[in-house]
Amino acid sequence: MEEAREIVVDTDALIEFLDRGNLEIAERLFFLGLDNLRISQVTASELLCGALDKAHRTRLLKFLARVRVVPISPNISQKHFELIEHYSLSHGLQVQDAIIAATALILEAPLYTLNKKDFRFISGLELV
Repeated sequence: MEEAREIVVDTDALIEFLDRGNLEIAERLFFLGLDNLRISQVTASELLCGALDKAHRTRLLKFLARVRVVPISPNISQKHFELIEHYSLSHGLQVQDAIIAATALILEAPLYTLNKKDFRFISGLELV
């Protein structure tokens, strides 16, 4: 039997799932398998920064405790720098998106995002 594949999830998809109750996104994430989901540490930070109140923050922390949050390792940091060097001027790549993309590239995992335009130009990055 083939082993399940890791997938990095962008902040936008998680906001749709966690905060807006988007059923299409929920179905997609469950189809991909919650155990396979990987979240960049920067995504976890973005989610917490968007907390509206203590109850919302508590819900977010409970979710984050159930998924694997990938720390920003030296390899991810280096790949992030390379992405910024190559794409910030030409494509407007932002720091957070570069870290999320670098996480997917280092894990050799696809990136699930609703904003493909923010990432489609990155060589070697598989988008779903």
